[in-house]
Amino acid sequence: MRPIPAALATLTLALALLAAPPARAQDVPPEARDLAQLVFTPGSFDAIMTQAGKIGSQVVRANLEGRLQRQLSPGEATQLQALFTRLMKETAPKPEWETLYAALIARHFSRDEMRDLAAFYRTPLGAKAIRLSGVLVTEGAAAGERLMKSREREFGEGFGAEFSREFPALARELERQQQR
Repeated sequence: MRPIPAALATLTLALALLAAPPARAQDVPPEARDLAQLVFTPGSFDAIMTQAGKIGSQVVRANLEGRLQRQLSPGEATQLQALFTRLMKETAPKPEWETLYAALIARHFSRDEMRDLAAFYRTPLGAKAIRLSGVLVTEGAAAGERLMKSREREFGEGFGAEFSREFPALARELERQQQR
């Protein structure tokens, strides 16, 4: 069985997050909405959408390259990622993501904790943490990508072996298809 790229693990997480059921605004306490609006700044929203677009466009890119029977040029790949990111933002605008995030916050924090967090984020240190959140998302994703790229072969081999062990019927089916 061929090694699985390390990006597949990241993609699985992103798809799980994107497939979460939408939260309804009326189900979200006002403290959670306030906190989500403080934390989900335009900078952090853009950074998250850019990373999600990068991951999501990899699936589309692989499909296109298979259908075209050629690699996309760097310019085409960049344009595809930008298209994917733009359409994600248009399909689910920032207020919808804020509502989703507010619902997640409400599940994990009490109203008092939400008020305390909002008060912290209004301090100079809290405001700095929010300002840097987009940078940290971007830099963290790039660092994670470099880390996993450096271990891509190890991950692929381990995943291939474990996949074959846990899904023997699927592994045999894939091998039969590769032999054709």
